[in-house]
Amino acid sequence: MHQLFAGFMPQHHFYDRPPGGYDEELDPHYTNGLEQFFGEYAQHAAAFIIEPVVQGAGGMHFYSPEYLPIFRRLCDQHGLLLIYDEIATGFGRTGELFLSHHPKARPDIVCIGKALTGGYMTLAATITTLEVAETISKGEAGCTYARPHLHG
Repeated sequence: MHQLFAGFMPQHHFYDRPPGGYDEELDPHYTNGLEQFFGEYAQHAAAFIIEPVVQGAGGMHFYSPEYLPIFRRLCDQHGLLLIYDEIATGFGRTGELFLSHHPKARPDIVCIGKALTGGYMTLAATITTLEVAETISKGEAGCTYARPHLHG
């Protein structure tokens, strides 16, 4: 699909999916390569998008959640938004309700979908941090967002 729209859309850069299984140790060869990838492409990017822990595109590939803090650190280091695609994995399909709750790897944007309606109709939601929502709202088109109501 990316080749079909190559002349019309910004170029996307892809890095290999994380190796191993859910309980595997981090692969230093992979993380070193990931750091080089960010170093090469981050200055021309706005965000890093990942399906956290279970990569559904291309077959259900599981990887260690210990990679999530590495993605967060690299995005912070290079000024990129971290986006989790939890369309297929949200609502407890990985054991956690959402992987965006990972304390050391909270994303800036989360995309959720499939389980919102139990399959009765198509529905998706994009959830952002307050900072991202306020930045978007200041744009020319503007928008409204739900301010969080904090208790306590």
